[in-house]
Order: sequence, then structure tokens, then C-alpha cells
Amino acid sequence: MIDATELARLLHVSQLRMMQIMNLLNFAWDVQELLLYLPPVEQGRDSLTERHLRAIVSIVDWGRQRRLWMKVVNR
Repeated sequence: MIDATELARLLHVSQLRMMQIMNLLNFAWDVQELLLYLPPVEQGRDSLTERHLRAIVSIVDWGRQRRLWMKVVNR
């Protein structure tokens, strides 16, 4: 079994970045699906960043996550 440290090494990212990515698994299942199917950014920078998601994913209550997600994507 591969741990986060080994996975970070294999993917050439820092352990901190690997943990930030893995924390996305703490999103409610439907929010994870919405994230996966976000439309591609055609030009410029994406307005939705990992930093926006970090505050939401730290919340354990999936109902609150969903409400905050809607605020972030509808701004």
C-alpha cells in the first residue's frame, strides 16, 4: 500500500500539496462530482482555486459544505 509520502514522491509534488489534494476526498460525494465536471477554463485564470476549496473541505457537515460550495460557484 502506498502512503501519501510515497505518492507525493511518485507525482513529483510536495507532501503538503499531496495532503491538500487528498483532503478533497473529504468533500460531500456530490460536490466531488461537481468538481470533476467543472467546464474547462478557456482563457485566463480559473476563478476557483484550491484555496477557495480548502475552507469548505475543512467543514465536516456535508450540508454546510454544499451551501458554501453554492456561494463560491455563484459569486
